[in-house]
Amino acid sequence: MQRAGAHADGLNMDLVTIKIAAARGSQGPSAVASPGKSLQYQIAATRGSQGPSDVASPGTLLQYQIAARRGSREAQSLLQEALRGPSDVASTGTLLQYQIAATRGSQGPSDVASPGTLLQYQIAATRGSQGPSDVTSPGTLLQYQIAAARGSQGPSDVASTGTLLQYQIAATRGSQGPSDVASPGTLLQYQIAATGGSQEAQSLLQEALRGPSDVARPGTLLQYQIAATRGSRGPSDVASPGTLLQYQIAATRDSRGPSDVASPGKSLQYQIAATRGSRGPSDVASPGKSLQYQIAAARGSRGPSDVTSPGTLLQYQIAAARGSRGPSDVTSPGTLLQYQIAAARGSRGPSDVTSPGKSLQYQIAAARGSREAQ
Repeated sequence: MQRAGAHADGLNMDLVTIKIAAARGSQGPSAVASPGKSLQYQIAATRGSQGPSDVASPGTLLQYQIAARRGSREAQSLLQEALRGPSDVASTGTLLQYQIAATRGSQGPSDVASPGTLLQYQIAATRGSQGPSDVTSPGTLLQYQIAAARGSQGPSDVASTGTLLQYQIAATRGSQGPSDVASPGTLLQYQIAATGGSQEAQSLLQEALRGPSDVARPGTLLQYQIAATRGSRGPSDVASPGTLLQYQIAATRDSRGPSDVASPGKSLQYQIAATRGSRGPSDVASPGKSLQYQIAAARGSRGPSDVTSPGTLLQYQIAAARGSRGPSDVTSPGTLLQYQIAAARGSRGPSDVTSPGKSLQYQIAAARGSREAQ
């Protein structure tokens, strides 16, 4: 039993290292030499590091999350160096302050005068605000998400507290809060109920819709999502059950269900079929990697046949963004952000981004079109 658990841990670790390797354009986990926890690698990947070596002391998940959200002194110094000069970043700021500044083309967090929580800043950035001053009252994460989705000034219109799924249902329907979701429940209870279509979730949905008459019979979450997307009254027009991707395709094509997706297929095959308005994966004859299919779908191709040579994730993303046939025009390897900048500017690779940099440096430079990125 212990050996089986250790084997599973090893598989999980390999997954994390491969994810980081893919994000950095690496050919495998060889560039992530030393093992580490998931968050250590996530932080390292975000900063363009080669691994958790610069995250010297181990920490818990929350410690790393707090560190990532606040932006350590190291990250702040990197940001100052990456901008046009430290003069436009007079005062140090948190990670979200910098993200807002980059999104709005600001010179720094000087226009984000008052500190705020992560969601306050996200709302402020979404609405083009100068800071969290218009989000006067504190609130929970979902309260702010609902407020942001509706363009509200804060959680004042979400008077009563509720659980995550209650708020998600309320936000999807444009409700004022969980008042129409009468009974409380835990997150997993609601998630199971929503996914499986339990009696409780069905009754709540029936009460919240225009009336129970338009939801004649119960349905699953995806049936309701399709119905909502098409302005339907319920899952009555989704007669036959189907898998998640079948329903997503049906919803994308305004179909009546998965009946026109006759043969089962992998997720990416269906995504390509949905993107092209196809009837299924029949026109994607040969199997391929995820990115090969994504490129094929982006170009309206019939499969990965025109992506003959294998390549890394970012090479394919750049190729897809430029309408290229593969990574042949991305000859030299580069870091993730170098390729992102190159792709955003229609460049042929990271050759015009001569000096290496950390992730946030390039993100700010790319967002503002700094001299370094140009």
